[in-house]
Amino acid sequence: MTAKKHKPSKLQPRSWDHIEAKLPKELITDTPQMDAVIRGINWKLLRKQKQELIYVALPHGSADAEPELMGIVHLLDALQDAAVSDGIADERAVFGKR
Repeated sequence: MTAKKHKPSKLQPRSWDHIEAKLPKELITDTPQMDAVIRGINWKLLRKQKQELIYVALPHGSADAEPELMGIVHLLDALQDAAVSDGIADERAVFGKR
């Protein structure tokens, strides 16, 4: 019995070569795909999306948050913190004016 040939899924990650080509070589980490993903984030838009998610997760100022949605908010917090602490993005660009 021979194994079926795997067809590429439409959900497979796309090539990040076009993003990496624009970055100076010294800025590429040992995980170039993740580095390129983080550098390609529109931080202003992400902040707006995060605020909308919080609004949905905490309806009408309620203290009863939807745990699944707040988990995504915490993931975004961690992504923002890592981008700044690793020097990938500027704090003001990531978090906006404080």
